[in-house]
Amino acid sequence: MRSKLEKIKLEAALKEVTSAVRRCEKILPKFAEGTSQHSLLKNRIKALRIAEFLIERKQYEKPDSMNEREAAFRGFMQTITSNPICEELEKPLAPIRSIQYKCQAGQKKHEVSTRIYQQLQKQIDAMILAEDLILNECSDMKSTPSVKEEHRME
Repeated sequence: MRSKLEKIKLEAALKEVTSAVRRCEKILPKFAEGTSQHSLLKNRIKALRIAEFLIERKQYEKPDSMNEREAAFRGFMQTITSNPICEELEKPLAPIRSIQYKCQAGQKKHEVSTRIYQQLQKQIDAMILAEDLILNECSDMKSTPSVKEEHRME
């Protein structure tokens, strides 16, 4: 059973990531398609959506539904990409780490007791959790045979 503290951390992270997705989607139309800003923002949105999905799944997962969970995630990944899943999972790490770095840089400009500093810390915590979930997912996928491999083994 999930601890109360872990539930609170997951809820807070999901709130931060969902908010970041909304903010990014809101400003995306302001950049012309094909510009570096537009591409970076699209990559950030994609990374945040993957993080959002993984956090939600972690929040609501049941220990006995690992096969359903993996199938749902693989289906989700196939809807957004045609590349191998683990390779696609490593791509969002750069935008996630970039958000962490920018928030840490922003914190240096503010006192620890300020509201802005605390808000940036929430974003950093959410991105650290997202990064951990992405890395764990990729590690799990590398150690678990794919559906095609399972059929060949039988």
